[in-house]
Amino acid sequence: MDKKEIGKLILAKWGVDSKKIKLIRDGCSTKNWLISGDKKEKYVFRNAGPYVDYVTFQCDLLIHLKQEQITYLVPEPIKTKSNSLTETYRGNSFFLYKYIPGKITRKANKIDGFDIGQMLAIYHKKTSDFKWKNYKSILDDFEGYIKNKKI
Repeated sequence: MDKKEIGKLILAKWGVDSKKIKLIRDGCSTKNWLISGDKKEKYVFRNAGPYVDYVTFQCDLLIHLKQEQITYLVPEPIKTKSNSLTETYRGNSFFLYKYIPGKITRKANKIDGFDIGQMLAIYHKKTSDFKWKNYKSILDDFEGYIKNKKI
């Protein structure tokens, strides 16, 4: 997808008028774009390929973490105009969430390592009882992904 097509999709489905679109992450299973809106707000637009349940799982987990009111910021998925968290377009699954500003540190020190470990422990504790309704489906998605990628 080119930037023009992404902008049209985001406007049509989420009602967000994008002024600037920048590819920020192109991984083995997802692509992410930083979207700058017309009111200085920023979003991340994620394409997780054909894995609808994986995208739904991500949204549901983010909502769960947000409701847990942890001490760390959690991205908020934004509902489409049709009140859905995800959108399927050309066989790919997409969602849009609010961007959380941060900084990239090239070299972590011991204090950073401790902070990251503490954060992961909190996430683990808050998600260990998370029961997702389509658990079996997401496992099937990953098994298919692994077979197709020959991992």
